[in-house]
Amino acid sequence: MKRILTIITVMAWVSISAQSIVVNDPADPQTNLTAEELIREVLVSGSSCVDIELINLAENPDGTSNINERSWGYFHNAGGTFPFEEGIILSSGFAVSAEGPNDETGSSDTGLNWVGDPDIKALLDNQYGTNVDTNNATVFEFTFVSSLNEATFEFIFASEEYEDQWECSDTFRDGFGFLIKGPGIPDDSGAPFGGTNVAAVPGSDNVPVSTASIHRDTFLCGFEIPGTNYFPELYVTNSNPPTNEIEFDGLTVTLMTASVAIIPNEQYTIKLVLADRGDTSFDSAVFLKAGSFNIGNVDLGNDILLGDPEAQCEGQIITLDAGENPDGEFQWFKDGVEIPGATNQTLDISSTGLYKVEVTFASTPDCIISDEILVEFFAVPDFDLGEDQIICENEFITLDATPVNSADLMDISYIWFKDGVEIPGEVNATLDVFDTGQYAAEVTGNGCAMMDEVFVQLVEFTVDIGDVVEPCGDSEYEIVPVIEGADPTNASYLWSTGETTPTIIVTEDGVYSVAVTIDGCTEEDDVTVNFRTLPEVELGDPIIKCASEIKILTATPANGNAGDFTYTWYRDGGVIDGETSETLEVTEEGIYTVEVNDDGCIGSDTIEVSFYDNENCVISQGISPNGDGQNDFLDLEFLNDRDGIVKLSIFNRLGSLVYEKTQYVNEWGGQTTDGTELPVGTYYYTIELQTEEPLSGWIYLNR
Repeated sequence: MKRILTIITVMAWVSISAQSIVVNDPADPQTNLTAEELIREVLVSGSSCVDIELINLAENPDGTSNINERSWGYFHNAGGTFPFEEGIILSSGFAVSAEGPNDETGSSDTGLNWVGDPDIKALLDNQYGTNVDTNNATVFEFTFVSSLNEATFEFIFASEEYEDQWECSDTFRDGFGFLIKGPGIPDDSGAPFGGTNVAAVPGSDNVPVSTASIHRDTFLCGFEIPGTNYFPELYVTNSNPPTNEIEFDGLTVTLMTASVAIIPNEQYTIKLVLADRGDTSFDSAVFLKAGSFNIGNVDLGNDILLGDPEAQCEGQIITLDAGENPDGEFQWFKDGVEIPGATNQTLDISSTGLYKVEVTFASTPDCIISDEILVEFFAVPDFDLGEDQIICENEFITLDATPVNSADLMDISYIWFKDGVEIPGEVNATLDVFDTGQYAAEVTGNGCAMMDEVFVQLVEFTVDIGDVVEPCGDSEYEIVPVIEGADPTNASYLWSTGETTPTIIVTEDGVYSVAVTIDGCTEEDDVTVNFRTLPEVELGDPIIKCASEIKILTATPANGNAGDFTYTWYRDGGVIDGETSETLEVTEEGIYTVEVNDDGCIGSDTIEVSFYDNENCVISQGISPNGDGQNDFLDLEFLNDRDGIVKLSIFNRLGSLVYEKTQYVNEWGGQTTDGTELPVGTYYYTIELQTEEPLSGWIYLNR
């Protein structure tokens, strides 16, 4: 499996006058470290994940016994603005000579038998097309085995050959090489070492970093092709005025390697080499940033602060990527607290915090790589329109979208919507709402827009219990509210009587009111109840009369004056046309009904009018009691009703009394008083009346 190692990117720095760097200070413990220890403890980041062995150290021979003449060592920043706080220096002169300020005399240190290096010679010869020996080479060559997927470092190349002196000389052009070889690494360096040179100028076709490829653009040699073999943008002057931090006349910006594929747990060899070319004068140096030689680490990038273009609004997603490590196990943290379940290569975040990732490897338990990044998110408007609300008729509510974190916001603006449509002209923090709708506010602050919405329901209904109600003839009346415009299922009621039932029953005259509440909204109505008495009408008992007789029916109510009412008469269910007075002359049989209307209160009564069986109302002169239902008895009902029969006496032709009955109606059917059947013949009768003279006559009995 292949992993990724790094080649060159650019990081700029601005030089201003400041303190000098300090090199190989006896007070620094790192000064006493061996070259291998210096690589392990200063240069390499993530050393627990890599096995390093120094296999070749080339240096000024005189420096092995005199630290002041040693061509490599440890440096630290003494409070100036030099881009690196600490690191390792490799020089083609004495390392301590790199200390500033720049006196512009040209540092030209050398040593006895301090030879050059064939690999840097090959790199520079290939670059310039010449054959020039190198001298005063300093070399760190070491092997490493890493379980991780990165190998990067940051460096600055500096030289006394800058500032319009030896940049144009094919003979005197110092340079620096970073060679790496091993499984999967291409063999394209052109040096005897093999492998590839990752200290090439960024964006170039493997152009080595040297005084020829990087120098200022006010001094040209004629061979420069910008972007191809010449990169003036990577140059920083250290003269007129000097930075006073290092001795060299010029230097590059911070350069950083970029990626190359490597195979984990395989051995690779790295060679760092710097040398003078063509002479031993006008030294050069390379500064390697402490911890920047990252043989397998994780890089979350630079902090993302509110002033950065990458900064987002809270709630928006920024994806942190720890890089591919197929054999690694990831764990993310926020503000020092482990994030449960955050064990992937990437982490989506949406809130401000200090984020950290740790990558561990089962095959090398002691190998833990990590990085952290501070990510700031713009505060977003924090507001809440609240729960859905109800308003009542002729009322309104005020929705308020003012953010509770207004102090954290800039350029706050408001847009209001109803049912998804923007409300023209509504650009304030509050909105008065009178109608039903889905209302939304979009609040923007810090360039971040947030929206919240709420549903407002206008409860609008009517209650009707009548105006004036006059129950007729009832002792009680039920008042029932009619509710329109809302569902009365959950309505509550409060009557003027104190009752809380949906309806009430009243028994007295008065004004009654009800307050109906639905969803917190109340509507009221009242009704006047006047109990009224029905007209008391009595037509009397059923009437039996003679066919020719006229009867007068009188409907004058007992509880009023006749003229205060209107009358409607019916016979057998049909209206009798024209009969609208309190009396009615009746000649025909039928069921008679009168309705007496007292301004809507109607009293009525019904009477049956029928004819006597003896409808002509005459005393019959013959009866034939044969059981056929026709003329079987002497029917004197009409006479008894009219005059009151005291007694009926029947005599035979001999004058003998054969039948006698007091209070007679229609009982004689040709029998004696004791019930004996009389023979056919003529009989005589006398009728004693209560109010009239007695009547007498004859009657024939026929069988």
